[in-house]
Amino acid sequence: MAIIGAGALGSLFSRNLSRVVPTALIGRGTTDIPEADWVIVLVKAYDTAAALRTASRMKAKGIVSLQNGLIDAVPQGVTTAAAYREGKRVVPVATGRTAVFRVRIAEVLDMPYRRFVEALAREAAPVLAAEGVGISPTEAIRRVMHVAYVTAGNRSSMLQDIMAGRRTEIEQLTGALLRLARRHRLSVPTHRAFYQLIRVMEAR
Repeated sequence: MAIIGAGALGSLFSRNLSRVVPTALIGRGTTDIPEADWVIVLVKAYDTAAALRTASRMKAKGIVSLQNGLIDAVPQGVTTAAAYREGKRVVPVATGRTAVFRVRIAEVLDMPYRRFVEALAREAAPVLAAEGVGISPTEAIRRVMHVAYVTAGNRSSMLQDIMAGRRTEIEQLTGALLRLARRHRLSVPTHRAFYQLIRVMEAR
C-alpha cells in the first residue's frame, strides 16, 4: 500500500493503514519510489497529474483518489476524515472555520449561514441529476447538513489555504460544478457568487 501526499490527511491515513498493512508514505521530493499493489492519492487537486506520474512508477493494481473536487483522470472515493498539522503533530479532528464566512463548520447548521448552505445544495441537485446522479433538492440539503454535522470539528482546508496565502482547490470544487451547469444550461447563481468571492480572497 502507498499513500501519495504527505500532508495532514495523507499522514493520518498512512499512520492508520500501517497498523494493518505495510504502507509507504510518498511526499513531494521523494526519490525512492517503491512498488505497491494499491495507491491512494491524497494531494491537492491541482497536483493530481504529478501524483499519477508517480503512481505509474509503482506498478499498482489500482489507484483511487480521496482528493477534493472533480478529477477525471482517476477513480474517486469519498471520505469525511479530516486532519491538520500542529507543528510536527497530526491532529485527526479539530474545531475549524469555513472559508467565506470564517465561522466554525458547526455554525453552518444555524442561521444565517444555513440559508446559504441550503441554497448551494438546492442549486447543485439539478446539475447532479443532469449528470445521472438522481437526487432531489430536499435530499441534497439533508446530505449536506449531515456532512456538516458529522464533520463539525474539522478544520476547513480551503480556509487554511486562504489564510496561508496558498492556492485553493476552488477550480476543482465549485469551478467543476459551474462547468457542469454550463454544459446543461442550468443556473447556479449562488455557486457562481461564492466562486467569485473565493477567487478574490485567493488573489489577496
